[in-house]
Parts: sequence; structure tokens; C-alpha cells
Amino acid sequence: MATAEYDPVKSVAKSVGINLVVRAITWGIITTLPFLLVLLTAVIGYLQTMPLVYIIVAATFVFASASTGLLRIAELRARISTVNKLSFQGPFVAASFIKDKKGNSKSFDQVQIGVFLHNSADFPMSYYVETIESSFESTVNSKPNRKFRGTVISARTSTIFKDASIDCKKILLDKTIYDGHIKIKVKYGLPGWERHFIEQDININFGIDPKSGFLAIAGSSDRVQ
Repeated sequence: MATAEYDPVKSVAKSVGINLVVRAITWGIITTLPFLLVLLTAVIGYLQTMPLVYIIVAATFVFASASTGLLRIAELRARISTVNKLSFQGPFVAASFIKDKKGNSKSFDQVQIGVFLHNSADFPMSYYVETIESSFESTVNSKPNRKFRGTVISARTSTIFKDASIDCKKILLDKTIYDGHIKIKVKYGLPGWERHFIEQDININFGIDPKSGFLAIAGSSDRVQ
């Protein structure tokens, strides 16, 4: 018996389509509910032969109450939701150097690249780094130790996730701008219930002060595949 081939593109498109339809129906109900309640109030008032002025007052009160209630529910839902509450705040770099007999830096020793992560929620969230890779001047760590993959971030705070250090002893301090790259995919959400993803793939320019040997981020841009 022949089985249909699994098409990941169609599967994702179907899932997104269903999600959009559900959201459209939900927001359609939320938008029209105050008006439907007003209509229901007016009909009940008419059937009870209430004075027109009483019906208008009652309908106005119902509309205001329903609208305010729905607004507060939407605000609460947005506040307690974990969607888009974890974000990248830019790349991070740390470096050590090999010095000559005079104490001047002559080459790199180790370079470590990472990212700043910010939790904008009013509650703690946990994250787990599913994939990460980094390079400095096309040099990578061929045997990285990546046992640490994530932790819990307190409410409205930031943290730094660093990739494994890169051995850069062969890279001399013979220029002021160096190139690097980091690609990372993070899964996040409530502790034990991580189901959202963010990812970043960027090229980084590093600037170095030849006198102090301080390496800093000079700029970054999305990587074009």
C-alpha cells in the first residue's frame, strides 16, 4: 500500500494556516461580542416593554463593561504569555592574548563569542541552546565542550551565553578589524515548558586597540546564505 511522502513545507504551511484561522475566529468573536451583547440587551428590553431611555442606558453600560473586560483580559493574556519575551540583545566577545617579553600583546590566545539574551517577562523563564556555532577569522573550535546549554533567567533581566572558546594563537595582532560569526538557535519558555524558538545568524566585526589589546564589537549584520 503506497504512502504519501511527508512534505515539511506543506506540514508547516498547514499548521500555520490552521493557527491563523483559529486566531481570526477568536479575535472576530472578541471584536463583535460587545455589539452582540448590546443587541441582546436591546432585544430583551424591547420584549420587556422597557422605556427607550432605559434600553439605551442599559445597552451603553453593557457595551462599556464588555469592552473594558475584554481589554483587561487581552492585557492579562499578553502579560502572562511567554511569546516573544526572550530576545537577542547583540553579540558578546571576550579575548585573552599572548604577550612578548616587554608585556605587549603580540597575538591572540583564546577568543570566546556569545550573545546577550534578555527576558522581558514579569516572571522567570528558562532557555536551552539547541544549536550554536562560532568562528573568529575563519578559525573554529573543532572539539568544543558544550555541556552547558542553558539556565533560568529571572524576570526582566539579561544574561550572556558564551560558546566554547576558540584557540587563536596563530592569529597575530597585525590589523585593527577582525571578522567573526555566530549562529545560534534557542528554545525557551516557562521552566519545564519550553516551546518557543528564536535564532540568529550574524557576521561580526571586531575592533581592537593595539595599545591596550582590548577587543570590542565594532558592528554586526545578518549573514546572507
